[in-house]
Amino acid sequence: MNILSGVGIAKRLYALSLLIALALAGLAYVTYVNLKEVGHAAENAKSNRVPQLSRVAELALNVTQVSLQLRHAMLSRTPEERNATLAYITDKRRHMDELLATYEKALLTAEGREQFAKTPPLVKSFWEMGEANIKLIQADKTAEAFAFLVDKTIPVRNLLLKELEVSVAFQTDKLSGEINALQHETNATLTLVLAIAAAIVVALVVSSWSIAQTLRRRAMLAEGVVTRVRDGDLVSSISDDNNDEFTPLLAALNDMQTSLVRVVSTVRMNAESVATASAQIAEGNNDLSSRTEEQASSLEETAASMEQLGATVRHNADNAKQASQLAFQASSVAEAGGDVVSQVVDTMKGINESSRKIS
Repeated sequence: MNILSGVGIAKRLYALSLLIALALAGLAYVTYVNLKEVGHAAENAKSNRVPQLSRVAELALNVTQVSLQLRHAMLSRTPEERNATLAYITDKRRHMDELLATYEKALLTAEGREQFAKTPPLVKSFWEMGEANIKLIQADKTAEAFAFLVDKTIPVRNLLLKELEVSVAFQTDKLSGEINALQHETNATLTLVLAIAAAIVVALVVSSWSIAQTLRRRAMLAEGVVTRVRDGDLVSSISDDNNDEFTPLLAALNDMQTSLVRVVSTVRMNAESVATASAQIAEGNNDLSSRTEEQASSLEETAASMEQLGATVRHNADNAKQASQLAFQASSVAEAGGDVVSQVVDTMKGINESSRKIS
């Protein structure tokens, strides 16, 4: 049994949406963290590494400019020009001291501080040679100042510039490393984003395909039930082990099929009862027809008897009429006899009175 068979389609969609949302949130979080690290590294490169490289490069440029300005001071045509050049050198020294202090303060690693440790002594030596050069220039000892510049100041300057080149290479190497790290972190973040996005797309496609298959299978199951019922198959049972949005529909179809079976059974029983009753009615009709025929024969006989009875009645009526006439004649005779009897009684009375008189 599929582990998802008990999970509804809507719940699957909700779970898929939640997983995609969580994946997107995770993607956003990872991207944010990685880009934040990239931002910190870029900010560090912008606010520390690049300024440090600029400072050490500016130091090297100022050292070269100071050595050139010492030579320019030796070649000055007027005291004012020489004083202006020496004032420029003094400003450059102050600026270089500020650069050195800022550079040293911005060194955050032991490696950087170890690499920088050789620079301050060389700067100090350079300015010691420079101060000696300036004193010779101010004393108008141009030839000695030029020789000191060539023999003392410039060699120290070259050592300082070489050390500053090492510092430039150190800062350049660190900057390149940070840039490479930024590129690597950026590429890793991009790869991770693409991988997570691809995973989300694959999960979405697979989940959509699975849900579509489930919908198609469940719809076909419901359609199959309806088709079987339409074709009159009320025996096949509905097997459904899932628990999703189609489950109530299939349960309703199963109940409908059960109700149809019950209705068909009832109709069949009623049809059989109707057929039995029809057979009984037909038998009764046949019996009634036989009885009707018998009654018709009896009625014919009764009609014949009634006709004979009518003839007898008519004959009796004629006899009664004759009897009535005879009775009327007898009554007339009786009345005449009554009169005779009355006359005889009267005669007897007269004879009786006459007998009394004779006595």
